[in-house]
Amino acid sequence: MNPFDAVGLVLTLAGLVYLFVALIRADRTR
Repeated sequence: MNPFDAVGLVLTLAGLVYLFVALIRADRTR
């Protein structure tokens, strides 16, 4: 497995988590 692929996977997971948390905070704000 290439290090570049690992970095891309981590960034993708981090992006999904960030969006998920952002949606939860938006719902709580309402």
